Amino acid sequence: MDEMLVEKYTDEENHIVYKKCKAFTNGKKYFLLNELGYSILIDHELFNMLQQKKVSTDFASKLLQHRLAEFDNLNHCDLCTNYKIRPEFFMIDLTTRCNLNCKYCFRDVNNPENYKSISKEMLNEICKYIFDYCTKHEVKKISIQPWGGEPLLEMEKIKWMYDFFENTPISVHFTIETNGVLLTEENVKWLFEHNVSIGISIDGNKEIHDRQRVFANTKGSFEYVLQGIKNVKKYYGDNFGIINTITRNSIEHIEDILDFYAKDINIKHVKFNFVHESEFAANLCLNKEQVIDGTKRVYKKIMSLNNEGYNIIDMNIRHKLLNLLIRDNSDICVSQGCTGGTSMIVFDMEGYIYPCELTDYIEERIGNVKEAVDLIKIVKEAKETKAYFKEKDDVSCLSCSWRYFCKGGCSIKAKLSRTKKDDLECTINSTLYPEMIESILSEQKLINDFLNMKIIGG
Repeated sequence: MDEMLVEKYTDEENHIVYKKCKAFTNGKKYFLLNELGYSILIDHELFNMLQQKKVSTDFASKLLQHRLAEFDNLNHCDLCTNYKIRPEFFMIDLTTRCNLNCKYCFRDVNNPENYKSISKEMLNEICKYIFDYCTKHEVKKISIQPWGGEPLLEMEKIKWMYDFFENTPISVHFTIETNGVLLTEENVKWLFEHNVSIGISIDGNKEIHDRQRVFANTKGSFEYVLQGIKNVKKYYGDNFGIINTITRNSIEHIEDILDFYAKDINIKHVKFNFVHESEFAANLCLNKEQVIDGTKRVYKKIMSLNNEGYNIIDMNIRHKLLNLLIRDNSDICVSQGCTGGTSMIVFDMEGYIYPCELTDYIEERIGNVKEAVDLIKIVKEAKETKAYFKEKDDVSCLSCSWRYFCKGGCSIKAKLSRTKKDDLECTINSTLYPEMIESILSEQKLINDFLNMKIIGG
């Protein structure tokens, strides 16, 4: 694949500005991408029109629709990071308790002194705070994720939260990420009947999973989780996802793990998380090169399985493909840089407010529900003072084709690695996006099938 720069120019007669962009090509098709994340797939004939500055009316209309061109009396600043503050996704930390003792978990579940759960009084205050925010700012639809610890240990509080919002005009969608042990038929039936989305943590086949995800007595949890998956399938069919954590134990087995999901237990939606270098579980952490290589292998294997007819999707890959093809894709973490605080808010068990899952770092607190201060005001003030919200991209980002999607990457990962920006995410983007564009150029049908929507011709 080759890439080249298409310079900005103005059609004075029709008052149209054709924006500067990068062109990626396999010699037959051209994928154009500008610095604001807008893109289009065109053929050689149309690309020649653009290069020769002889754009037809129909092609000009397409470029205007895709915002690779604009009328010269318009002034846009889409790259700025001052997005409208309007959180619609909320996480509530219900408990530090867990029925597993996973080898890479940063929470010490072996020490009963660390066991803690949110009080019903505080949960009520948090839910009322969310309701008041939604009412004041006319937010009609939100998502709430109870988390922990293991959230299903607090099933009665989850039911209470559902009832609280059921009696309000706000439409609330609940999501749960669980270790799967408590996905009994009774619990699954209730979750299904109340439209709760489920993500289940599993780390591959029995041998790999049981090396990492164990009970306090070191017994593996695989059989319990597999039964939970069977219970979920009974009600949800394929409409649930799994979360797989990759460590040194499993990095060499990515292809086998994906074969197991696609061919043995018929999983359709998966999300791979890699254990990055940190002070937690150093013996299981992966270095930068391993994470990059693992990410590429996930992409190649996922595409290979789809070519074989197995319809399995990795959600991280899906979001990055959608970034390229649908500029307004809105994943909180990877579509327009970090939007913690702007799109999402997290509450801990004492009512403290955070922009993201940073509840173990008190310096990242931005407020407390007890203060009864408007949420928008809290976030605005935090944006002026908190390091979390500072721009992370630097001079090296200015010429990067993926800057719009990344903007310096994940604030948490940058914090943990003690760097200004998330260098690992930057490297992954510069490695993975070109491979995805090659697929878009040469395998349009496969990409459409993978995304389960017709986005590109072919």
